[in-house]
Amino acid sequence: MRKIAKLSTAVLLLFTLAACSNDVAEKAAAKKEAAQLAEQKKAEALKIVQQQEKHASKVVAKAQKKLDWATYKKAKKVVNQLQQTDEKDKLVNKLTGIKKKIVKNERIAAKKAEAAKQAENAKQAEIAKQAEAEPQTLTAFVNKYGMSPAAYKVQYQGMSEEQALRSTPDAMKTSGEMQIGYIKYGIE
Repeated sequence: MRKIAKLSTAVLLLFTLAACSNDVAEKAAAKKEAAQLAEQKKAEALKIVQQQEKHASKVVAKAQKKLDWATYKKAKKVVNQLQQTDEKDKLVNKLTGIKKKIVKNERIAAKKAEAAKQAENAKQAEIAKQAEAEPQTLTAFVNKYGMSPAAYKVQYQGMSEEQALRSTPDAMKTSGEMQIGYIKYGIE
């Protein structure tokens, strides 16, 4: 009976050890599987972050080429959505540089526009000044240029006689020019 009890105890001990061994192996396998799953998720998350950073880099590069506010704002929005990484810091610095260039370009464009406006105003003032200086009577024109306005247009402006007579007001024509215009060209 003792032998049976010892034998039963030994068998029971064997089963217990086998069960413990299986339990330890299962726990180790589960732990290993959990670690692999965590690594896989970490790798997938890293891949997603890298794809987002790559996309953001392309958008920022486009903003660097275009240098306009719409593209800059789009790039800033994309970069702001990134997780905090060294790459995000680099892109934020690039965006700061892009913003400065856009502002600088706008200032240059504004200065050029102002200079062009001033040049146009000066040109218009000069034209107005010359218009005021032009003789307003036939006598004043003849005294200044030595010929009538119609003759001046033919000789110096390359007009035909008919064009010159048609474009000159009657008050600025000589009596001979008025007669030629009426007889030759039917100008009344």
